[in-house]
Amino acid sequence: MQRINSNYIAVLLLSAMAFIMISSLVFMSSTYDESAHLNYGLSILNCNSSRVKVIEYSKMPFSVFNAALYRLAKIFFNCFGILLDEEMQNQIFLLAGRLATVMSSLLLGVYVFKWSRNLYGNTA
Repeated sequence: MQRINSNYIAVLLLSAMAFIMISSLVFMSSTYDESAHLNYGLSILNCNSSRVKVIEYSKMPFSVFNAALYRLAKIFFNCFGILLDEEMQNQIFLLAGRLATVMSSLLLGVYVFKWSRNLYGNTA
C-alpha cells in the first residue's frame, strides 16, 4: 500500500478550510461586535489607537488588517466610479474586511503544518 504524501493532505485540508470560510463570508450576517472592530481598525489606520467610545471594547490590533482591506475596497470603488446602492456597497466592504481574517487563518494553517513537519519530521 502506498503512503499518501502529507503535502497533499495539507493542501486538501487547507482547501476545505478555505472553501468553508469563503462560503461563510457570503451567507453570514454581520456580528454584533464587527462594527466596533472595524471602527477601531479604521482609527488605527488614522494613527489613533485610542478607543472611539468608552463602550467599544475592541482593543485588537489585528483589526487594522480588516480595516485596510475595507478601505482598499472603498478606494477601488471610488477610483473606478462603480456605483452601487448603499446596502450592496456596505456588504461588499464588509466582505473585503472579512477577507483579511480568512487569509490570515490560511497562513496560520500553513505555518502550523510547516512547524509540525519541522518538529516531528516528514511523517507528521
